[in-house]
Amino acid sequence: MSATNNYRISTLTPEDFNVLRLSAKYLLDTIASRWRVIISNPERFLVITSLARTVSYQTELQERGYPTVVDSTHTKLAAFDIFTAWFVQHDQAAFDALLEVVTELQESGDLNLIMEPTVGVIHICVNPTAFNN
Repeated sequence: MSATNNYRISTLTPEDFNVLRLSAKYLLDTIASRWRVIISNPERFLVITSLARTVSYQTELQERGYPTVVDSTHTKLAAFDIFTAWFVQHDQAAFDALLEVVTELQESGDLNLIMEPTVGVIHICVNPTAFNN
């Protein structure tokens, strides 16, 4: 999966796991492009810390105490995590713009989100009723 000027995939994410269903990729592109319009800063970009995961990796994360479930949308290629900790600490306006975008998309029924401040991410998953692929 290729990144855009609006986001980058974390180098800590194994390349084999840089995949999403088409509907999730479309959602990621939509979030990133809408966010970019609001912040108007070409030097900022979103960092995507997690995309696809195996069930065994989900289990490992759960055993290590991370807030996760084995039957995650990550294992179905329908979720991704956006790193937010840096924005919270260094660019509140960029964080607020991201919240504006994802909240609007959640209210329109396109996505479900979980704020995960303890790990510094927003977990985004495709609302299964919004997209078919």
